[in-house]
Amino acid sequence: MMYFNNVFLIRRARMDAKGQWHDNAIGVDNAAFPGTPLFITITAGPQGTSIYLNGKLAERSSNYILTGRDFSGQLIFGTSPFEKQTWHGAWRGLAICGAELSQSDVAAHFQKWTGGRQKELLHESVPTALYDFHEGTGDTAHDLAGVAPDLFIPKHYSVPHKAILEWPWKEFHPTRSYAVDVAVNIAGFIPFGFLLTALLWSTTRNHRPVLTAILAGAFLSLTIELLQGYIPQRASGMTDVITNTLGTATGAIICGQRNVLLLFAKWFGLTRPD
Repeated sequence: MMYFNNVFLIRRARMDAKGQWHDNAIGVDNAAFPGTPLFITITAGPQGTSIYLNGKLAERSSNYILTGRDFSGQLIFGTSPFEKQTWHGAWRGLAICGAELSQSDVAAHFQKWTGGRQKELLHESVPTALYDFHEGTGDTAHDLAGVAPDLFIPKHYSVPHKAILEWPWKEFHPTRSYAVDVAVNIAGFIPFGFLLTALLWSTTRNHRPVLTAILAGAFLSLTIELLQGYIPQRASGMTDVITNTLGTATGAIICGQRNVLLLFAKWFGLTRPD
């Protein structure tokens, strides 16, 4: 689940038998506004998925199917498990039920939650999990039913399952912004390759300044991407390593041309060490 501007969106990515990812989503426009409480109910069954806002049906889709399997495993709120996709707001409560709620059930739940009577839900069909965050302090939220696991609030923000050096084909997006990022990564390292090659040629006895500069660019980019794997706001992928190395190689090869080196040396008064 995520917010984009004032759109509430449920998005899911699934991998098929061939290893290809497929996205589908259901959402409601003009749903969330700053400072305005919002009670969201999501029901799902064989006929599809419905989104209720403040007890009233807002969207229904027969093409978006949720099952119990989608709610198994680790439950993460506040960000994507794989990348930085945070939202600003405050959770006031959470309930997960083991059966599909009817429209009248949703309306009743809305009245009880907003009236502070959410504990009454424990005496009806017992939910799989019911958290009202009554603790107020600490780093743990307890299930009122005493059945589901506790929710843990980490002291520091992090992306739980962030990819380190993600493969290029997984990072690829056929968008203009992706193409711009690739171009910027290549262009940004061209000066580095050019200047490092000139420096190696003029100050060392290195007989392969072009190759050395390319390897240095690849190592520098790889180091940066590894470090970014531990910074929540940054992505870590092999695409940047490849494009940065390509930029370094472009600059190094241009500088490595004999005429360019001689002209560069003439301008800056450089000489090649014996």
